[in-house]
Amino acid sequence: MILIPLKEHQVDQKSSFRNWVGFPARSFVPPEGARAMGVSATGSGKTITSASCALEYFPGGRILVMVPTLDLVVPQMDAWLRTHAAFEVPLGQAVHAAGGPIALADDTDAVRGMLHLMRQNLAAMETPPVPLAFAALRALPQGLLVAMLRRFLKSPTAVHSGLNDPSPAMAAEFEQLTEQLRQSRGRRRSRRRDL
Repeated sequence: MILIPLKEHQVDQKSSFRNWVGFPARSFVPPEGARAMGVSATGSGKTITSASCALEYFPGGRILVMVPTLDLVVPQMDAWLRTHAAFEVPLGQAVHAAGGPIALADDTDAVRGMLHLMRQNLAAMETPPVPLAFAALRALPQGLLVAMLRRFLKSPTAVHSGLNDPSPAMAAEFEQLTEQLRQSRGRRRSRRRDL
């Protein structure tokens, strides 16, 4: 198991979730379930926070999932997770390989390669991306997207986010997600051949 230390704001979010739900760690979830909405900025570590909550508060197999809007809670959750991984994995790996978001922004070829992987991942999805705005990554011209991504990578949002985390644990998380995406693409190709 990969253990990623939580940052102060993630510990606070985790504590707030536990207090809101009203049951102690490692206890049974009420029959009606537990639902909360956590709000965090892009790159602030929502995935890691939710995984930490799931491990501690739902050890019996129940899983906590954090989504950006309530519309995604049930019907589109799988598509949202796949879209998130299709975008976030190439982004995280490229930032890590370059040595940070600003270094990646300065390497136009690396940004093009990252965009190519994002498009490849999105094209391999069986369902439309959620949110649908990610479909723009497949439709807009490459030159425009490269310029937009380079601008984003130099922004304070990217520079002060989890993207700037050079830890081996973060690299390992992206590698594990990459492998899951590869397996998912392989299963999809296999199903197409069977049809």
